[in-house]
Amino acid sequence: MSEAMPRRFPRLVAGMVFLAALVLSSPLKAQDAAKIAQGDSLFNGKQMGACWACHAKGGKGTSLAPNLGDKEWLNIDGSEEAIKGVITNGIPKPKKAKAPMPPMGGAKLTPEQVDDLAAYVFSLRNAGKKK
Repeated sequence: MSEAMPRRFPRLVAGMVFLAALVLSSPLKAQDAAKIAQGDSLFNGKQMGACWACHAKGGKGTSLAPNLGDKEWLNIDGSEEAIKGVITNGIPKPKKAKAPMPPMGGAKLTPEQVDDLAAYVFSLRNAGKKK
């Protein structure tokens, strides 16, 4: 092994630490947190079509609509994209729920609001999992 290797090693480690810090402090994480917070506000808010009216505060479920934080997804695979589809299109014939879910829960939502709601619902059960 050459003498140059030991001298380069501290710089290599420092570079790796810098890259790790850069990835961990990425604005993407802050953006995800902001989307989840916005989704929480929409889901648990007071506007027309607030999701909690059927799914309960925090998505815990009621006799009308399922728990969104448990291990079982009834009508979809649980991916964030599938959640967006359910929010957008609703579920006319749910597998277990007593009532259908209307598109957008009966509200008028922007595409950004659908994204925020999907991020929040995804976070209820999937903290730390990949989208």
